[in-house]
Amino acid sequence: MDRLVSENLQGAWTPDHLKWRDLTPIQHAVMIDALESKPVPLVLVGYVPLVTAAFEASHAWLLGADDSAFWNSKWKYVPELSAVAGSLLALGLIDVYLGNDPLPRAQARLVLADSRNWWRFDPEDEVDPADTRQYPVDENPSAFPEYWIYATEAGRRLGE
Repeated sequence: MDRLVSENLQGAWTPDHLKWRDLTPIQHAVMIDALESKPVPLVLVGYVPLVTAAFEASHAWLLGADDSAFWNSKWKYVPELSAVAGSLLALGLIDVYLGNDPLPRAQARLVLADSRNWWRFDPEDEVDPADTRQYPVDENPSAFPEYWIYATEAGRRLGE
């Protein structure tokens, strides 16, 4: 479980006490996208693991061949991004919308946990790793539901 969420469940964190320095690099990436109000799949599109010496040492499992330009290679980031977005939702830092309508928290959690809202196999992508063949081919890979993430008031106050 995400550190901030597990500590929050024990009452150690509230959104008003959080600062940017308390977030992990992946939480930073998702929060920046929430501040910019992005559709869920675009959070994945824009996600490229940051490579710094400290990050590389602590996140070596994320690094490998640079495949960030290929959509079908991004499926491996969905579980982590989904969990991080869920933790930020639980902390009250982001909300999920369907079009212009905010979703109730319980429904938003389900949306973020469903990998089909983040990624779908694209048969026209240049990269076709063998392990992505297990996913069904989406006849219209660009037709994702219009789920968006937005920073809440607490999320916008993180830097204060």
